[in-house]
Amino acid sequence: MEEIDITQLLNYIKSKFIYVIFAVSIAFCLSSIYVNKIRVPEYTSTTTILLNRSSAEETLSSTDISLNKSLVTTYGEIIKSKRVLRQVISDLGLDMNYSTLYHMVSVGSVTDTSIISVKVTDHDNEEAANIANSIASVFTKEIVEIYNIDNVSIIDAAEVATQTSSSSSIKIIVVGTLAGALLSLAIIFIVYYFDTTVKDETDIEKITNLPVIGIIPITKEKIKHVDKKLEHSSNKKDTEVLPIVAMRAVAKPEEPKKEEVKEDSGTKVASAKKASASKGKKKYYYGSKK
Repeated sequence: MEEIDITQLLNYIKSKFIYVIFAVSIAFCLSSIYVNKIRVPEYTSTTTILLNRSSAEETLSSTDISLNKSLVTTYGEIIKSKRVLRQVISDLGLDMNYSTLYHMVSVGSVTDTSIISVKVTDHDNEEAANIANSIASVFTKEIVEIYNIDNVSIIDAAEVATQTSSSSSIKIIVVGTLAGALLSLAIIFIVYYFDTTVKDETDIEKITNLPVIGIIPITKEKIKHVDKKLEHSSNKKDTEVLPIVAMRAVAKPEEPKKEEVKEDSGTKVASAKKASASKGKKKYYYGSKK
């Protein structure tokens, strides 16, 4: 695994910090739109039911209390049973099925007591209260038929909730904004980790195993200026290069001129061709040899 230079990573994140700010702004806007335009508030109404002794004449023993605590889980399942919830749907004339109502109801017990709390969550706060009260009423009637005992009584009836039970708007916006910041930082880290380009002089020293003697700072303006010059020179025609060639030709040192041999008008100048042609030929004379 490649080692990560923390200082270099922080400098890289600092150079890309504008993208983090952009991502945070986008996340903040999306969270605000969701809270104010898309999200539907939910309300929760709660009713409580007590498991007590079956007759007023009987004394309540510790065994009865333990038995009632063990029955809390059983009674919770009876409350969410089809027998009870379908009766609630029929009594209130609700436009929903058993499965929908089942997921709206949550049953729990108060710690170290024989009290059952029934909570109903709905987008309509009045309907949530009506459903909770109807569940408690139907359950107290059905439990008598199921167990043949009358040991259940309603403590508190459900009231219409005035405050939403869903997460607060500020909490959602804060979480969404932080998620945007973390996501942008994660993307920047991944890009940095898989970036194999040379970033500073330390990378050059690692690759070449040679010390860096000096650094020439180059600003972005200079880089843009050089890029423009290169682009401009690449668009030039070939004819525009001729003056440079001419300048090079002028700069080239002149070759020494050959001396011309002047002769009288009556004589002919022997060319180099004739001299080379006549060279090596034998001359023959008629008559006596000279």
